[in-house]
Amino acid sequence: MNNKKNKLTDKHFQLFQKECEKWIKKLKLDNWEVHYDWQESKENRASCISNLNGYIITLLLSKKWENYEKVSDSDICQVAKHEVIHILMARFSTNAKSRYVSSDDMEESGEELVRKLEKLL
Repeated sequence: MNNKKNKLTDKHFQLFQKECEKWIKKLKLDNWEVHYDWQESKENRASCISNLNGYIITLLLSKKWENYEKVSDSDICQVAKHEVIHILMARFSTNAKSRYVSSDDMEESGEELVRKLEKLL
């Protein structure tokens, strides 16, 4: 890969939001309040920040992607789907990382994920 940084456009950000909304609907994640942000990130092309207590998610798309000659619509769509899957797994992932999580919390968040997938598949 090269060391180029490709700047994303408003069109990319709009497509990211549209694709996220499509996957949120498909995965029945409408219980979350979703916010979008568009800023430069050195670590990731996109990220998902969750507030589990309020069921609030911020989906962030970076304004610059390193090592991309040209960012395609397909690239944006793939990243959007990836970040929405993080919403699906948010509670389970957070509990798994928690140092003081109880077995009941892990079981409950795992069951929540299974029930969601059960409805989708």
